[in-house]
Amino acid sequence: MADPRRQKPSQTVSRLMTVNKQIERLEQERDTLVLAARAERQSWRSIADALGVSRQAAWAAHREGAATVDRIRSRSALSEPEALALAKEAVREVRLEHGR
Repeated sequence: MADPRRQKPSQTVSRLMTVNKQIERLEQERDTLVLAARAERQSWRSIADALGVSRQAAWAAHREGAATVDRIRSRSALSEPEALALAKEAVREVRLEHGR
């Protein structure tokens, strides 16, 4: 009897794995765009409208990254693109720490 852990995934399972990776990439792109919008000083209301969620939901989901951008910009002479790049790296590190 074959070990089920070594069993080749079905086409459906393989497709599911592919779709899951695509979703992860899209979520990362969305998070990056939210950070960019905040770096441009867009309101949480406009970001929430673009995401199709409440202002509170948008803020709760993205406040840590946005706060990082704000802290970097207020404590340094970095330009908005530089602050955004640094904030994206900080968010990436947090995700890796938390397995996201």
